[in-house]
Amino acid sequence: MKKFVLTVSLLLSVVIIFTSCAKTGEYKLRPAKTSEIGMQAICPVTSNVFNVSKETKAVDYKGKTYFLCCPDCSADFQKKLGIVMSNDSKKMSGMKGMDAAKDTQPAPSNEKVIMYWTCPMHPQIKEKNSGQCPICGMDLVPVYKKEGNRIGVDIEKGKLLGLKSEAARVMEVSKKLRLPASVAFDNDLFIAQQEYILSYKNFNAQSKGQSDILDAAKFHLTLLGYTDNDIKELEKQTQPDKTLLYPGDKVWMFADIYSGDLQIIKPGKNVIAVTDTYPSVKFYGKVIFVEPAINSETHSAKARIVVDDKKNLLKLGMYANIDVEISGGQLLAVPKTALINTGMRNIVYIDYGNGEYEPIDVKTGFVGDEYIEIKSGLKAGNLVVTNGNFMLDSESQLRSSSGQDSGMQGMDMGNKK
Repeated sequence: MKKFVLTVSLLLSVVIIFTSCAKTGEYKLRPAKTSEIGMQAICPVTSNVFNVSKETKAVDYKGKTYFLCCPDCSADFQKKLGIVMSNDSKKMSGMKGMDAAKDTQPAPSNEKVIMYWTCPMHPQIKEKNSGQCPICGMDLVPVYKKEGNRIGVDIEKGKLLGLKSEAARVMEVSKKLRLPASVAFDNDLFIAQQEYILSYKNFNAQSKGQSDILDAAKFHLTLLGYTDNDIKELEKQTQPDKTLLYPGDKVWMFADIYSGDLQIIKPGKNVIAVTDTYPSVKFYGKVIFVEPAINSETHSAKARIVVDDKKNLLKLGMYANIDVEISGGQLLAVPKTALINTGMRNIVYIDYGNGEYEPIDVKTGFVGDEYIEIKSGLKAGNLVVTNGNFMLDSESQLRSSSGQDSGMQGMDMGNKK
């Protein structure tokens, strides 16, 4: 009962004040005119963007018209307008609102203009008024037009969306390659070694026939990946390497190196072999040869690797994985999750703090397991978004494709406090 009396008293007060003010000619509450119906307006109380209907109430004040999106806005608008009227030196810019009757004029620089309402989780949703997302039921947030390329996100909404940032910094960037391999005998290489050793021992510089045989044997070795230094070392041996036919203290493995990794995996590179049979045992080895030819079907080249096996655990035909640690050195880098590859360019979102973000084009370099080199576009210390950046980018793309902002100007998602 007490609440009812209070409500009635409040309504009577609003009617009395509006009536008295109307007599002075300062402003009056009226229904929307026929010519105003369908016009887009912004409520001066809630900042909601809506279309004027025949139920909409309007207030004319000093040559301007303000439309109220709901009946409850009347009291709040009266309070704000009363403050303005009590001090002639104050301007209407102290109120939120927009001259809907003259909406072709630009809004004052200190006012935010709502472009539309969207869902933080489904940015494809664009509504003219506030409400709930038709997909997930979350409250819609306003998107404000703003100068520059920055995107503004309400800090609390950003936390809800899981936006996270990390500083770009100079660090050692590395990655681990894992190559499929198998323990195998290499009959071709064994025969090639044997041919060369016999030809070299029996070589007579005066015999053209023997010279041709030696050259042929040498050429055969080069086809299998031997270098001139490898051949010189082979000349010191009296017999071929028997481990090529059967495992001993040293075991030969074949690994497939894909064309993109050939510049990294070269003879002399240290590797670690791991098998499913002995998952806790690491077999240390080295790349000895890499075949010069690429298999047209697998787009890979065969690498010959020798690993130590003092306990004779490895058997012919056993499968293994070869792990190779690759270091790019000390580089300016950001987490790989910060990068958005559009196919034509690479983008990261800089975090300026206070919920403001901006897309920046960057040039990348060495790709590590977790970090990627940034060659240009960023400086050490720049904060970049590492989680939630695709949400920011999808919103930018949607706005750009809808023609609302051809220059991809920034926007605010939610009221900043």
